[in-house]
Amino acid sequence: MNAGHLYFSGDISAISCTAGARADNGDSVLDMGSVGFDDIGTIDSPNLLLANRIDIRVICPNGSSKMDTVHMTFRPTTGGTGLDPAEPRLLANSGSATGVGVAIVKDDDTLLDFNSLEQIDATMTEIAESGVATLTLRAAYIRNGASLGVGNLMSSTPFLLTYE
Repeated sequence: MNAGHLYFSGDISAISCTAGARADNGDSVLDMGSVGFDDIGTIDSPNLLLANRIDIRVICPNGSSKMDTVHMTFRPTTGGTGLDPAEPRLLANSGSATGVGVAIVKDDDTLLDFNSLEQIDATMTEIAESGVATLTLRAAYIRNGASLGVGNLMSSTPFLLTYE
């Protein structure tokens, strides 16, 4: 038998940050528009020309000078529509369209790997005594390998913001 201790440490901060496409709450909606079957890329050959950009603005009021970076990690297995069962590198679609999911695209034009808990990072800058950062990402329709069928697409994922 073995025994040991768990030690916990951290910092308590009075700083509360807001985040969102409008920086008023954590929920953001991205209308990805309508596309035809021929415009939907694959995992190996995504069509990034049609990827939709979204900027998540993070604002941390007074006292945020101790924070330099904000990290965004997606948690699709803890809520939202989850991961696509046919292709776990995509967010599942709960809409009526078939054969398609949503990929998050990083700045280097590669798809975010949800299984490795990859992060999107942004540097905090100080504006009027508040820390401000913009997390930029893109989303793209991607085929999941099943037959494509017309309909609407609805995908969602929770995310977590951490600061250092």
